[in-house]
Amino acid sequence: MTRTRKEKDKAAQATSSTSRHDAAPPLRTELSSAMEDVRLSPPSPKRIWVKYGDGQPARIDFEGGEVYDLIKAIKKELSNKLGDVDVDEITLRRHGEEEEDLDPELAVDDSFKNSSKTPLLVT
Repeated sequence: MTRTRKEKDKAAQATSSTSRHDAAPPLRTELSSAMEDVRLSPPSPKRIWVKYGDGQPARIDFEGGEVYDLIKAIKKELSNKLGDVDVDEITLRRHGEEEEDLDPELAVDDSFKNSSKTPLLVT
């Protein structure tokens, strides 16, 4: 039995239509739709208390990064006290650990959140 061109096209279209509905969507489509569901919100700043010298503790709202970045934020916040001090001369120490300087490359994570009773010490 010989089919006409029109019949062949119609059969191919029906097969194509059926296979589109039965087949799994391409991976790119799945990833795209999954990414649409993800809503990225900016990280909330960490509230980190620091103390310099005999002054009262000061709160730094820090977006994140490393200790070095936190030192730069502290220098900016305490500019009247640290204005002439270079960032490489500023060190941070955890409250109760006055002998150990924090490594400038250390990532500032949630463990840095503290209170005015236990501020980081700026030296």
